[in-house]
Amino acid sequence: MIYAGLAVYGIFQLTPAGRRSAWAAKLRIPALLSALLNAAWITVVQLGWLGASVAVIFILVACLAWMLTIMVAGTPSSRTEYWIMWLTFGIYLGWVCVASIANTSAWLLSLGFGQDASWAPGAAVALLVVAAAIGLGTTAYSGRIFTALAIAWGLGWIGVSRLSGTNQSELAGYAALGCAALLLLGSMVIAWRKRCVRTP
Repeated sequence: MIYAGLAVYGIFQLTPAGRRSAWAAKLRIPALLSALLNAAWITVVQLGWLGASVAVIFILVACLAWMLTIMVAGTPSSRTEYWIMWLTFGIYLGWVCVASIANTSAWLLSLGFGQDASWAPGAAVALLVVAAAIGLGTTAYSGRIFTALAIAWGLGWIGVSRLSGTNQSELAGYAALGCAALLLLGSMVIAWRKRCVRTP
């Protein structure tokens, strides 16, 4: 879905409306940088350079967060542009936030850090809570739930995999599902309240 959104975004930039939009113009450089960073991340992961992949993905998170601030501060030229940008990059940011946590965990495990340690499940739960908090924070900042929805989907996927996959943990699995549910509910409430404030 993210790559489909990026393709639609690229096509939109070639249209007269896309070329005229001042909002889109401000987003072109970070959007291009995010594409380059995504390609770099895929490359280093394929090469097995997990340490480098952690560094790249956190730079990608920062780049997409930069885009989020521009999107919140600016005004789209049309509803079409609004939906293209927010559906693409809002969801993209949420997915990368979850992927950064998974990427970091995989790297630490590859180093033997926390493997079979009694505190590891608790640390996993703490990371899940952090991810949910990021989702709520982006909703509170932007008034949109796109990033939170993507994070909730990622947390739900983690929950199912930890309950039924090879690396099972009931604590982490149920915590992930609980965080996903709370994030969905909380982000909808926050977005609704901010919408009421904007529309008296």
